[in-house]
Amino acid sequence: MTRSQLDTPIKAEILEPGEGGDQARPRFTEATVQYWLDYVASFPLSERWETLTGIGDAARKHGISTSAVMALILNGTLKKVYCRKDASGFSAILIDKLEINALLKAG
Repeated sequence: MTRSQLDTPIKAEILEPGEGGDQARPRFTEATVQYWLDYVASFPLSERWETLTGIGDAARKHGISTSAVMALILNGTLKKVYCRKDASGFSAILIDKLEINALLKAG
């Protein structure tokens, strides 16, 4: 995850920087990293790729930041969030293409 991508889960208090590091390069405890991985793994597994997309792809398609998409997930606005079984962390998160399209068109 990039620094700007990390800002969203930090602000949502899902990731908490540990001791050391700095604002540009925060450090995280093993427990915090495991909490993040468990959070992502808590989404239902999905193998249906035709209706799903990754956070980065959705951000590029709609011209918004990955942090904005992540915020929609963390605040519960996006309801159809899944986890790829063959990935972990940020890259494992999948969202429904139709849901994000409708949400962003509604503005």
